[in-house]
Amino acid sequence: MDSSALDDAERCCTTRDQINVTAIAPGAVASDMNRAARDHGEAVAQTIPNKRIGMAEDMAAAAIYLFRARSHYINPLILRSH
Repeated sequence: MDSSALDDAERCCTTRDQINVTAIAPGAVASDMNRAARDHGEAVAQTIPNKRIGMAEDMAAAAIYLFRARSHYINPLILRSH
């Protein structure tokens, strides 16, 4: 199933069932999973529109927001950082 079909399926059943489906797509965050951002942060940052590498705190803030009841109207959503 391609991603657009999956998006449509999630939108259909999650709205009906009042289930929130969200995701965080962090982009360049200095971590063991993104060694380029970790080891060459300044160079990688120059390829990003806001010219900075994401930090763990940035991802934590997004996760906390999505976890809170205030985000109940946001459905479905993928937070993409740039």
